[in-house]
Amino acid sequence: MTREGPGVPPKVSVIVPNLNGRQFLAEALESIDVQIGSVETIIVDGGSTDGSVELIREWAEARTDRARWISEPDRGQADAINKGLALATGDVVGWLNADDLLEPGAVATAMQAFEDDPELGLVWGFCLVIDHEGRLLYVQNPFVRQDFALLRRHRNFVPQPGSFFRRSLVERFGPLDVSYHYMFDYEFFLRLAGSVHARFIPSVLARFRLHSGSKTGRAHREFLREERRAFLAHGGSLRSPFFLDLWRYRVVDAPLNRLKAPLRRLLWSVMGLPRDSRIRP
Repeated sequence: MTREGPGVPPKVSVIVPNLNGRQFLAEALESIDVQIGSVETIIVDGGSTDGSVELIREWAEARTDRARWISEPDRGQADAINKGLALATGDVVGWLNADDLLEPGAVATAMQAFEDDPELGLVWGFCLVIDHEGRLLYVQNPFVRQDFALLRRHRNFVPQPGSFFRRSLVERFGPLDVSYHYMFDYEFFLRLAGSVHARFIPSVLARFRLHSGSKTGRAHREFLREERRAFLAHGGSLRSPFFLDLWRYRVVDAPLNRLKAPLRRLLWSVMGLPRDSRIRP
């Protein structure tokens, strides 16, 4: 790993794809700005019309030594992130969607792991799920599987906002597959699984925002279809835990959640939560 000087940790690049995400963008950028260490921020805007470009320009011009940005049409989120990866100069990279947040100290925690183990290719940690006002809903993927190779048998257990990887892996395994609109992170991780030394860090590294305008909130069925497609494309077996988990979700969890909807609405009212909040049973 290239170093900038004796005792100086390697630089990390954080890519922020954005398309009309001004509502949460400033908070996302601030969560990067407060990170300790040498952090490069690359904002890739898809041609927003909601005032995002003006916000990005002002933010980046105040940080010309560590921020770059572009705004132009793209072929979707994966394409935008690929543009950012091509611009990145950090030895370690990650991306943060414009409505998500890095936890304070996340970069330093991740980079310490890379410093301690030169063979390490990827790290991930816990990710908290929050609502549109930043209130905690639940922990994403709380049932930890620490063996990255197991991803080839299971549904995705690596929270993307809480993950960082060496930029050299993009050169080795290729960029994100732009034919995926939702599960391109899972497909990329599947390419790495079994071939890359990875480590789970038992710390909260990021916060994923679930709200009515997010892709996760709008297109859950499409997520499931792409997840299945990616799993099978990388040698997944029909007799694997992946399909058992998927069957349990569709046959048990989803109908149960619908039955609990009246109770959830009552809880939302009592707790003062907006109707687009999610509460995991």
